[in-house]
Amino acid sequence: MASASARDYSTAFRKVIKTLGFDWSPHDLRHWIASTALSSGLPLLDVSGWLGHKSSNETADTYGHLAPDSTGRAIAVMDVAITRHRADVVLTMAA
Repeated sequence: MASASARDYSTAFRKVIKTLGFDWSPHDLRHWIASTALSSGLPLLDVSGWLGHKSSNETADTYGHLAPDSTGRAIAVMDVAITRHRADVVLTMAA
């Protein structure tokens, strides 16, 4: 029995996608997955691995503009950390 070729997979994919009412190629789906994942805040390194990119720079160069700005999240994390640190210092000094 011969193994399936890339063309066989592509043909089967297109049949399924057409049946579902979409007009996507495998490449279109790949871009959609990457774009959706990154714009939803999933880590760039994870998405890069899923795509099989040799470097996360390739992913960042192509899709980096879709990743949400993390500045607000970083400020919130640092605010919580400094508040906890201050509380630890006060409790240590009070003991």
